[in-house]
Amino acid sequence: MKERILVVDDQKLYREALKSMLQDAGFRVFLARDGLEGVQKAILLKPDLILMDVVMPNMDGFSAAREINAVSKDNPPPIVFVTSKDSASDKQTGYELGGEDYVIKPFEPRELLARVNLRLHKRREAIQAQARARAETLSQLMITIAHYINNALSVIRGRTRLIDPENSDEVRELLDTLDEQTDKIHRVIASLTDMASHSSIKTSTYAGSTRTMLDIAEDLNEQIEGAKALFTGPFSYRQETKRPEHDCPDQKENKSSDAKDDDQNDKDISVNGNRGLQAS
Repeated sequence: MKERILVVDDQKLYREALKSMLQDAGFRVFLARDGLEGVQKAILLKPDLILMDVVMPNMDGFSAAREINAVSKDNPPPIVFVTSKDSASDKQTGYELGGEDYVIKPFEPRELLARVNLRLHKRREAIQAQARARAETLSQLMITIAHYINNALSVIRGRTRLIDPENSDEVRELLDTLDEQTDKIHRVIASLTDMASHSSIKTSTYAGSTRTMLDIAEDLNEQIEGAKALFTGPFSYRQETKRPEHDCPDQKENKSSDAKDDDQNDKDISVNGNRGLQAS
């Protein structure tokens, strides 16, 4: 895609000369006849670079630069002032307003083009550095979330093996909890998948191997379905270790105590897990 340059100058001769030079160099060029039109087109077009005259009707180049930087403060386009105002104070003002360069008219075309290419190259490098930093942060975040969810699913799987399938109230209560918690996990996975789809990351190191984050999300979905199946299935694995119909008093007391301990452990895990996600 061609980089876009906005030329803001009230003199038609300079506008057309700059347009011809930049188009020949492979850029897309847009023109504005004064500072006010320059601000409007900068907001609308979001150019990669602006060549800005200073002395213009309606709004001068310094005021236009100030407005553009205020509106685009997160990622303002580089501005190169191209003007006949050559005093030291004018140059200082231009640089204080965020000008990347200051070129005096009349200019030498090859020199101006070299300056334009240099500013665009630096802009590309800055954007790439920001993208790499964002990708690294996003990668670490996704790995942390995936690790947390895997731990949570391991707890769910462990809890299911302690439930008596013949106790309908206990199973129903745990099923409600399972549905609620797995819905939350599904939402986290959906966000994780969306972030992975829109980032520039292809692979990330996870659990000692290189895997895509989309693969991790798919595995997590499979684990969720597997955990649900432990409840909704026939509990066939229970039949091999079916408990006696009549427990002695000591066994009932121990079973009740174990269930309370399990409930407290699950509460602790849930609280700590939520804190971990908030911290991330």
